[in-house]
Amino acid sequence: MRLTVHKKLLQDNLKDVASLVTSKAPLSYLYNLLLRARNGFLEIMATNLDFTVQSRTHAIIEEEGEALIDAKVFAKMVKGWPHEEITIEKQGETLVISTKSFSVTCASEPTEEYPLIVMDTLKSTDKEDINIEITEPSISLGEMLTKTSFATSTDVTKPMLNGVFFEAAGEEIKMIATDGTRLAYCSHKAPEVDKIGTIIIPSEACKYLIKIANNKRRLLKITFNKKQALFEFNDVSLLTRLIEENYVNYAGVIPKNSDKTLCLDKEYLVRTLRNMSLVEQVMPCLKMHLSQDIINLSMESPESNTNIKQQIEAQYEGEEIVIKCHPKLLLEGIKHMKGEVTFRFKDNVTAIIIRPSVQQENEEYFYLLMPQRPDF
Repeated sequence: MRLTVHKKLLQDNLKDVASLVTSKAPLSYLYNLLLRARNGFLEIMATNLDFTVQSRTHAIIEEEGEALIDAKVFAKMVKGWPHEEITIEKQGETLVISTKSFSVTCASEPTEEYPLIVMDTLKSTDKEDINIEITEPSISLGEMLTKTSFATSTDVTKPMLNGVFFEAAGEEIKMIATDGTRLAYCSHKAPEVDKIGTIIIPSEACKYLIKIANNKRRLLKITFNKKQALFEFNDVSLLTRLIEENYVNYAGVIPKNSDKTLCLDKEYLVRTLRNMSLVEQVMPCLKMHLSQDIINLSMESPESNTNIKQQIEAQYEGEEIVIKCHPKLLLEGIKHMKGEVTFRFKDNVTAIIIRPSVQQENEEYFYLLMPQRPDF
């Protein structure tokens, strides 16, 4: 293997891959990156066996081939070198990496030890698997995952809740996450989507997809079956295992006939709750006493016998009611909303529906939060 690539191109794509490799890898070969030179590209792959990331960088290929190199060593090496052409050559069991003025020779483990991972196609052994392709979706994958993935559960006894439910529903993409106490829902119109299918994307894969999307990568295609999903960006791909469970009936928990409405400026509410929390960092309960245009807020911490109260003005329509909820979960739910937010209540035991008063174009986004047990 011998190739030449510019440092800037290599470094830009390396950062999407190298961070997947951690010091906690259970097997020694997972500390490495797989470098593969073929078809005019340098492909760089990393895996943790649950999901795999591969980048493609334009390069001058003199001899095709592949090699393994320690991820941290390679990343530090590339970062420290000047912005010029880098030559990578495999010589037996070593790699020679050089620029015009510098050269490093390092060990390269046999590539046979690296797991065989096919990125460019999904090969199913189950005849019932249905492959669905979504070409050039008009959605922001990173934004939709950011608005939902925070609500996933970490309870390993409920694996179906350990990821984001992704649904292609004919000209619409939906993402839902819940931990049983709260639920985040985001849907986006996508006229080019003419297929129907559902998967559950594991939480860790969601975090990495958000990271890739935030690096200004453009999503081109999503392909999935029952076991795996492949997300292809313009020069990075991520292949992940899926959670093979049936998702909960999320539509059944969305309240109907919630006739009480509260409208508040999101930033004002966030500042108010944070100021109240300054007195006591851990406040497990927020009580909202809602009456006509006056909201009495109080935070309680029974352990420290602390009670903080504040009165605010707001637009409220409905009969007088007292609602209790967890302030941290409330703040997390409205974090990704802008401007005015609308709360809808049915009673003090049914889930609260929270939406931005003005939705983004072609999008529907809301958050459900279960109230805490009321005082009787």
